[in-house]
Amino acid sequence: METKKFLTTEKVLEYLEHEVHNAANALGVLSIDSQVWEDESNPRDGFLGYAMQEETGWQSFPLDNASAAETQETRILVMEFLGLMDQVRYSLGITQLYANTKSDSFLPEESEFFWMHYNNASITCGIASDRIRDFAVIGILEKSRRSYEKKWYVDPFKDSEKHLQELCVMKELGGITDQLVHEYAEEIKILPKNAEEIALLRKNRNRIIHDWSTKGAKDLKHREERFKNHPEVPSAKEIESRVLEERARIMTSLSQSMDELKHWYDLLVKVGDLVFQAEHMIRKWKDIHQA
Repeated sequence: METKKFLTTEKVLEYLEHEVHNAANALGVLSIDSQVWEDESNPRDGFLGYAMQEETGWQSFPLDNASAAETQETRILVMEFLGLMDQVRYSLGITQLYANTKSDSFLPEESEFFWMHYNNASITCGIASDRIRDFAVIGILEKSRRSYEKKWYVDPFKDSEKHLQELCVMKELGGITDQLVHEYAEEIKILPKNAEEIALLRKNRNRIIHDWSTKGAKDLKHREERFKNHPEVPSAKEIESRVLEERARIMTSLSQSMDELKHWYDLLVKVGDLVFQAEHMIRKWKDIHQA
């Protein structure tokens, strides 16, 4: 398709970035930062973990008795997780921007850029899922990644929840009010269940990637089957009807997959908050009991 250049590259990119943000917001995929803070100093309910980490600074953990390598690894995991979540949001925003296209002369499902960003959102969700799991292993359980390498995805989250419940029951989380400990003991119970949902989505990721990589072959097979069932030459009206039917089928499937990716993003935001709360509380406990 021939296109005419009517703006500078800088203006095109500026406009694209603006539209991607709007598309992501319209989809309900909000940035973590915009979800956490009500204003400059007050976090919203349900995002205390992110606020705790930002208030104390990720530069400060683990404790002083941790090795420099452990400190650097934990810090990198947090920043990677947040960066990956931004990437997921951008990819979903671009994908939604394509999906919103109504022009008959430009079909999003025929654009390689559309499929590239759609696929990238799934891959990046998977990597972010791995990073927050590693953070639970290192920041909460104080284990090496290798110790959980061959275990089920959910195991470190189950062990983290169990560890926190034990500390809450013993009221060992010194320096934190009993009310906050009680509220958190109830909230942390959902961590393993959320992790199980993420584990299932990680498994489904392979299906999404497979669907994308084999899209051309599937489309060809679908057309061949249609020809076998209707070998006669269709009329122009029949062709138009089939094209519209096929596009509706593809867009319905994509819409369902987009909802799935959005749900994955939301789960990761929630799990990140719970895990950051847990790490913060354990760190405060250590500050008191190992001083």
